Amino acid sequence: MSPEWSMENDVEFYDFITVVYFSITCLSTVGYGDLVAKTNIEKVMSMFFMLVGVGFFSFIMGSFIEILQSFNFNHGIVDRTFELNNYMKLLLRFRENKPLPASLLKEIHNHFKYYWAHNRVKFVTPDNEFIQGLPLNLTRAITLHFLFDDVFYNFRFFFNPMKYKESLFLYDIAFGLMPRHFTHEKEDESIILDEEEEVTEMYFIISGQVGVGFHLYNQPLEKPRY
Repeated sequence: MSPEWSMENDVEFYDFITVVYFSITCLSTVGYGDLVAKTNIEKVMSMFFMLVGVGFFSFIMGSFIEILQSFNFNHGIVDRTFELNNYMKLLLRFRENKPLPASLLKEIHNHFKYYWAHNRVKFVTPDNEFIQGLPLNLTRAITLHFLFDDVFYNFRFFFNPMKYKESLFLYDIAFGLMPRHFTHEKEDESIILDEEEEVTEMYFIISGQVGVGFHLYNQPLEKPRY
């Protein structure tokens, strides 16, 4: 049979709740100030709780962020918008904090959103734990015969995959295949290469339509013909 509840039990329960409350406010670095350490022992214990609390919550947040990153990776979700925004803010220092034009900023964000959503190379990067555990021949097979098989097949007369299927030639090329998107909604966003522009990339058209236009310099008053 349990002992009867007494005033002494109330005092002990109140002290217990107070200690737990004070410990949690210290661990969480909230510190409302309604309870403060008075004696030297209490101050030493408070410092200990605060130091432990910072490490504890840092560990919890680090583990939580790692879980989110793992979840995003397993589901093929890559979004580095936060890092991109920080990079764009760094650029402002060189223009006396003058903001970028809204249209240019939108184009940059649209480009990277498409890039992150369609970048196949991210699944075979050396830092991938699954890729690290595979031998090179299996990694090469995943890259050539699964991730980029449509590209090499559609342009087989250029890449000649039958000839180079057992070499590292196509495997190395695959890491240079980056997604690009051009829209017909705006003229500036639909032009892949302009006249007399230096060619720094080779484009392989997977979907959509492409045209070639030219200016007639001997008839400057006419509009460009396509």
